[in-house]
Amino acid sequence: MADDVVEVVAKALRSGEPAALLLGGRALREPGLVAAARAAGATGARLLAETFPARLERGAGLPPVERIAYLAEMATAQLDGLHHLVLVDCAPPVSFFAYPGRPSVLAPEGCEVHVLAGGADDATAALEHLADALGAGPEEAARQPARRPDRPTGTLDASTVADALGAVLPEGAIVSDEGNTSGLWVSPATAGAPATTGSPSPGARSARACRSPPGPRSPVRTGR
Repeated sequence: MADDVVEVVAKALRSGEPAALLLGGRALREPGLVAAARAAGATGARLLAETFPARLERGAGLPPVERIAYLAEMATAQLDGLHHLVLVDCAPPVSFFAYPGRPSVLAPEGCEVHVLAGGADDATAALEHLADALGAGPEEAARQPARRPDRPTGTLDASTVADALGAVLPEGAIVSDEGNTSGLWVSPATAGAPATTGSPSPGARSARACRSPPGPRSPVRTGR
């Protein structure tokens, strides 16, 4: 990663103006998350993730990251007020096609968008270079504390199912994220559960998941 690119981004993060790092691709694995959290901790920038990452590592002991909402109203509120948005192995956030009454580009007007690393770059190395340029040590990286909800009792609904998942989810679990509406409760319920890796399917909105390749005789299904 070119030093001048890193310096431009570092200057934006040091400016004191509202800023966020938007992560995608390999930046959402533990090494990239830790480097990004170092940079965010040293500057006050927010850590965001693309809406549908291919894989997301998340849970107790890992830096927490907030996924961009699927609905344009919610995503616009998340990004409101930002003066700098730094893209790391992801595209600029946009709403889905022809959303009534909403602009396609979700970054607020006047927000300067910087590209730290694209798809052909080493996103983790770029983030580590940035953190070093900012003088951000390992202690700057926020970590998700370990916590679980109690095992629920009573009525079975979306909230209690999410609590049940958070209460028993084992470390290293593969969670295939297909939740669209009921999955909304899963993210907070599993945030402090043991770390897993993940990849939500398009249209899903729950906490974390991981692609598991089908067996040699398993059919591959596409769509929702």
